[in-house]
Amino acid sequence: MKRILLFITLILIVLGCTAVEDNTVITIKGVLVDQEINPIQGLKIELISSEIESSQELQNFGFNLNQINRIDVFDVTNERGEFKFFFPRSSLKFALFIDLDQGLYFQSIEPDENFPILIIEDSNSLDLNFEDLMLIPN
Repeated sequence: MKRILLFITLILIVLGCTAVEDNTVITIKGVLVDQEINPIQGLKIELISSEIESSQELQNFGFNLNQINRIDVFDVTNERGEFKFFFPRSSLKFALFIDLDQGLYFQSIEPDENFPILIIEDSNSLDLNFEDLMLIPN
């Protein structure tokens, strides 16, 4: 009797599972480092939705907290400074965000144009890898 119940339970579990298709989830990962290329451990980084369309728009008009929508997706960097997000594919414009109270900005190529937000300009890509994102004190 126990074998029959176990067998029925296994069949129900297998039939109830659905596979996630490869094109329905995006992966965003990267490494946060300081100015000496040392990994930054224990930093909270958020995946947000942003009204800002491009890095150029951010540089031209600046940053305001009203331009972002927090979607409660975050990670804390490990000892190697790594973070990773998995999120359902959508039409949102994504960005990476470091809360202002953490005191760090993403370093820009242009001086005096460092922001706590990094626009993901290719939000339609399924696998994004940001290697060695440099952060500087704000």
